[in-house]
Amino acid sequence: VKAPCKVFGDLHGQLRDLLLLWGHFGFPATPEAPSVVFNGDFVDRGSHQVELLCVLFALKVMHPHSIFLNRGNHEDATMNKKYGFAKACLEAFGGAGAELFELITTLASLIDEKILVVHGGIGDGKWTIADLRKVQRPLKHSDLQMDSNQWLWNLLWSDPIEDDESSGSSSVFGVHSSPRGKLAVKFGWNVTQAFCACNGLDLVIRSHQAKRGGLGFDVMHNQSLLRVFSARDYEGHNNDCAILSVCNTSEADKDSEGVLTVRPQVLSALNR
Repeated sequence: VKAPCKVFGDLHGQLRDLLLLWGHFGFPATPEAPSVVFNGDFVDRGSHQVELLCVLFALKVMHPHSIFLNRGNHEDATMNKKYGFAKACLEAFGGAGAELFELITTLASLIDEKILVVHGGIGDGKWTIADLRKVQRPLKHSDLQMDSNQWLWNLLWSDPIEDDESSGSSSVFGVHSSPRGKLAVKFGWNVTQAFCACNGLDLVIRSHQAKRGGLGFDVMHNQSLLRVFSARDYEGHNNDCAILSVCNTSEADKDSEGVLTVRPQVLSALNR
């Protein structure tokens, strides 16, 4: 993915928020948003999940080289059966709807070789971009749950340890178990920074979490990790929604060639 571009977080079928974000901050494949990364969890729970996914698929068909659809933990048949997308597909399309589950196979996007965009997180961080490029896809739920693929599971399911969580204790370092399940982990700031150094990255962008009363974005792990979430008032969290605008600083400052800047663009919650 080439900058300038926009990065969207979880949408969860909230089509109105998607359209409002486009209206305020630029439609895809226009000068305001030449390229766009949609970072997973397009469906489940929201009122217009089928319609939203159809819009994203149509954009991908129209602009295959500037629209990028990353897989989230809800782009999964097992999750879809539990949280509503499977039923919505069958109601809209009949038996053919089930095929939508496996059309999204991209696990991450790389912006100008410097910013990795992945839905959940980096897990234990003991893998490289080169390893990810070698992964054979598509991957079913059962494939991801194999012991050898735990690192791939955590691309979709892991979470960062908060910078102020148990401040001063060893629990903010390294890799720890997660309440999301036996395969998922939480990773500390030192894991993020070591991963970025190993892979020549400046930043990891992830989504996956709506924070109660949150801004729709967070800067974490000594500015090496950014969270973005693009569905407002999700599940009663009274949260803002945000997207991230990634630009090359050299466009405005020739002395800063190759430096990327990331700026959040926010719409306020309605229920706060």
